[in-house]
Amino acid sequence: MKEDIFVIYDKDEVYVRRLMKYIANNAVIQVEIQGFSEIRQLKKYLEEHTPEMMLAAESLLEEEPELKLGGLSLILTEADEIESIKGYKAICKFQSCENIMREIFRQYADRAPALVKNRKESKVELIGVFSPVGGCGKTTFALALGQVLAQREKVLYLNLESFSGIHHLIRNEKSMTLAELIFYLKGNRGSCLVKLAETVKHLGNLDYVPPALFSEDLRTTESEIWIKLFNELMKSEYDKVIVDFGREEEWTMDVLADCSRIYVPFRDDRISRAKLEHLEMVFHVNKLDELSSKIKKIQIPQGGEPGDLERLAESRVGKFAEGVYAGTL
Repeated sequence: MKEDIFVIYDKDEVYVRRLMKYIANNAVIQVEIQGFSEIRQLKKYLEEHTPEMMLAAESLLEEEPELKLGGLSLILTEADEIESIKGYKAICKFQSCENIMREIFRQYADRAPALVKNRKESKVELIGVFSPVGGCGKTTFALALGQVLAQREKVLYLNLESFSGIHHLIRNEKSMTLAELIFYLKGNRGSCLVKLAETVKHLGNLDYVPPALFSEDLRTTESEIWIKLFNELMKSEYDKVIVDFGREEEWTMDVLADCSRIYVPFRDDRISRAKLEHLEMVFHVNKLDELSSKIKKIQIPQGGEPGDLERLAESRVGKFAEGVYAGTL
């Protein structure tokens, strides 16, 4: 009989359903979830299944002290200062679903290979935003495009710039960054998708990984690690991953080659046009005609950027991004 991966138990049926729904909609890995609010049903289920993960109310330990909890288990407690109960890691139940999910995946990050299912065919679309021209609105466009697409699909934004400025635009206290994902992969710990679930933040409906704070974390990362990261992302639950490229690295062309489309913003001036011509010449000399065919050069409209970054989809740039993606501009 097929075993389910994740079991949730709490006497509050509404709480169980809400948490199940949130994890099902927001997990970046494939997880199968079973929820229970009655001990009798839970015990019957555990007689036939050994789940990989289990999240159970503290009352279960008191009412069924002999019950063996399946897999690696966490305990939901009503206290917010308890770290463990009877040898199990404890999580306060009275916090956001996002925080609970993040803590769950933090505990199980090292078991990622057991939680990630291989796909025969990837459904993830990789979209690149790349430009040899500075100050052309590249990041604003990439974020706006991500928010537009996230209105109807599950989208991840990944910024690979040395100085993205994202941390100054969006204050995330003590948040993990892309550097932690890279470090995880360098440690040869297998799939990074569970670690990704722990790292991801949200900008409205758009998911994003906080960029690395220090450029050396990007510069000192070998090409094989970057390729491994993107191979893992192609196994994720995202429909689209938007990659906001920084300067060209050894691995940049390999990742661009996997993109279904590449947007190249530019400014309408002599120097910018010369840089685009230089880029096209490099593609031609290196026989990257297929890569060149994916490129769409765009001039991003200036002005109209909202003060709230979560509303970029409603801005002038957002409307422009929507039209560009739909092919109407």
